[in-house]
Amino acid sequence: MNRIIDTNVPIIANGDRSKQASLECRETCIRLLRELIEDGRYKLVIDLQWIVLKEYSKHLHSDQSGLGNQFLRWVLTNRATDKCVLVKITEIDIGGRQSFTEFPNDNDHLKAFDPADRKWIAAALAYKTEFDSTPPISQAADMKWKQFENALFTYGITIDFICDSTRSER
Repeated sequence: MNRIIDTNVPIIANGDRSKQASLECRETCIRLLRELIEDGRYKLVIDLQWIVLKEYSKHLHSDQSGLGNQFLRWVLTNRATDKCVLVKITEIDIGGRQSFTEFPNDNDHLKAFDPADRKWIAAALAYKTEFDSTPPISQAADMKWKQFENALFTYGITIDFICDSTRSER
C-alpha cells in the first residue's frame, strides 16, 4: 500500500502540542512514520518537482532530532529509491492562488479548499492517473479538511484522519 503524508503528521510526531494534537495523536503520528521508516509497510507518494519536499523542508529540519525530522532525512535519502513513488504534478496560478492542473475543477464543492493543501490532492490524482487507484492522504489535526471529505471522496480520494479528533465515521 502507498500513502501520502500531510506535513502535520511529522510536525506532530516531533512534539508539536497544538490544541488539536493530543498525546494520543502524537503517538499515532509516530507509529505511522515508524511504519514507513522502520518497517517499510508502505511507500511514500511524493512529486517529481519537489513541491512536497519543499513543504516538508519548510516545517521540518533534517539536522535536528525528533521523528518528524528523521522522516525528512528519510525522504531526502530515499526519494529516488523504490521506497517512494514519484508522480508528476503541474503547478498553476489561478487568480494569484496556487493550484495544480490535477486538482479537480469543482467550483461548487472545492473552490474554498486551501491552496496550500492542493498539492496533496494533486499528488493523489496524479497517482490515480498512472496507477488507477488513489493512495490515502494521512491527515493528523487539520480540521478544515473535514468539510471537503465527501467532495474529495467523489474523486476517489480518501482522507485518513489518523487522530481521533478528526477520524471519520464513514
